[in-house]
Amino acid sequence: MSKYFLTTCVASLTCLVISTMPVTAQDMRVYTTVSNQSRADAAPKTVSHSLTLFHAGKVYDYMEEAGEVVIFEPVHHRFVILGKNYTATEVPFTEVNHAMESTKTEALKIIEQMRQKSGNQSNQIADIVQFQIDPKFDSFLDPNKKRFDMKANALSYSVKTAQVESPQFVRLYLDYADWAARLNFMLRPNATFPQARLQLNEALRKEELMPTQVDLQLKQAQTGETIRLRAEHQFSWEFQSVDRRHISHWERQLRSNEIRWVTFQEYQQQLFVSRSK
Repeated sequence: MSKYFLTTCVASLTCLVISTMPVTAQDMRVYTTVSNQSRADAAPKTVSHSLTLFHAGKVYDYMEEAGEVVIFEPVHHRFVILGKNYTATEVPFTEVNHAMESTKTEALKIIEQMRQKSGNQSNQIADIVQFQIDPKFDSFLDPNKKRFDMKANALSYSVKTAQVESPQFVRLYLDYADWAARLNFMLRPNATFPQARLQLNEALRKEELMPTQVDLQLKQAQTGETIRLRAEHQFSWEFQSVDRRHISHWERQLRSNEIRWVTFQEYQQQLFVSRSK
C-alpha cells in the first residue's frame, strides 16, 4: 500500500472532538490526525497531521510536513495555495469544477473500455469507478442521532455524530469540507472522486449534525485491496497564540514582493517533482 495513495484519501475523512461551543464564536480551530487502520494485526499508523483555522471569512489549512497552506476564500470564489520557497498560486472555483467535469468525462470512457473487455477484473474496475462517479449508499441514522452510516461495497463511512448549539457552525464546516474535497481531487492524481464525501456532507447538513468521528473503508479499483482510515480532530472555538501568528505570517508572505506567483499547472508540476524525489 503506497503512502501516496493514503494521502489522496485524507480529504474524504473528518472527525471532530467537540468542545463547548459559544454562539457568538467567530473563530474555529481544528487540529487533525489521520491514521491508517487497515492492518488488524498492527497498531494504527499515523498518516498525517494538519491545522485548519477559520478566521475572518477565510479558512487556512496548514500541513506542516508539506510546508504548504491552502487558503479558502469563498467571497472571492477561489483557493490560494502558498507553498515552499515563497511560491503561490490561485485556483478559482470555476477551474476546480471544470477539472472535475473533464475527469468525469475521461472516467466514463475508461468504464466503457473496461465493459468491452472480458474478465471479472475489468468489470470490477468498471463497477468501482462507476460507483465513485455516481455513488449509491444504504444509509442509517441512529434514533438518538449519535451515529450515521453510509454503506456500500466499494466505499463506506461510519460516523459518530453530535448535535451542536448553533447549526451555522455545521454549515460553515461542511461547506468548507465540500470544496476541500473537490480541490483535493484536483491536487492528487489517482484520488477518488469527491461525490461520496459530498453526499455524506449533505446528509449531515440536512440533519444539522457535526461529525465527531469518521471511519472510511475504501476498496482500490486496481488491486481490490481495502483501505481503512480514521481522522480525528481536536476542535475548539478559541485560537492559541501561535494560530494568530501563523495567519499574520501567511498574509504577510502573500503581500511580499518575494512571492513568486505561478499558474496552477506550474504549481502541480512542481508538486509532482517534489513528491517523486
